[in-house]
Amino acid sequence: MRRVYIFVAVLAFFSTLSSSESKTDDTDVLQKTLQSEIEVKSEESDVKSFEKIFSQLPENSVSWEAFLSAMSGRAYLQTQDNFTHNNVLTIVDFSKPSTEERFFVIDIEKEEILFSSLTAHGQGTGDNMATRFSNLPDSHQSSLGFYKTGEIYYGRHGRSMFLNGLEKGINDKARERAIVVHAAEYVSPSFIAQHGRLGRSFGCPALPPSLNEAIIKTISGGTLFYIYAPDQHYMQTSQIMQSSQLFATLQ
Repeated sequence: MRRVYIFVAVLAFFSTLSSSESKTDDTDVLQKTLQSEIEVKSEESDVKSFEKIFSQLPENSVSWEAFLSAMSGRAYLQTQDNFTHNNVLTIVDFSKPSTEERFFVIDIEKEEILFSSLTAHGQGTGDNMATRFSNLPDSHQSSLGFYKTGEIYYGRHGRSMFLNGLEKGINDKARERAIVVHAAEYVSPSFIAQHGRLGRSFGCPALPPSLNEAIIKTISGGTLFYIYAPDQHYMQTSQIMQSSQLFATLQ
């Protein structure tokens, strides 16, 4: 009889344990579900915020695709790095031809474009459209991705600004390659009128002399700088874009 009591007690113990484990599993599932719902709501809120800012920008300025990827990467990078003047974001939109303005400095808080300018791409990147990109020295190609603006210096192009590439294997050789923001006479409407496109750099996002100093003064010293193109290889290999949960959910 005693053995029967012991057997019943053991069954009861395991039944209680199983019930407890089941409750724990249910709790874990519930917590994960709630967390997922919170993340989805947060992402929806972010997208609405992005759409609101974008709606305030002039038509035919930066493209939605460039703006979305820039803001998605920005949301991720702000958790990883410190940027000065977090409200300032520069987007170079290489989905546009060199004959159109495609260098935009945006004040996110004020929801306005501070500067809109022509800008050059690298000689090896294409003629009027930027289609080929590289991180290799002497490639004379532009590099996509996220940068942190560096210090101002004076070189053979006058006032210039260093760019620090934040993406390994994609643009981290920017300093080594002397990829900087500088002025160039070949970035002008008159050059376009004569050649049907802008002049091209060795990979630098060169600016018109009339805007160079004002733009550099505004964005130098640690603001976020992003060069975009509708390039699937970049989107698939960029750890920043792949780490951006928001951007992943929108694809």
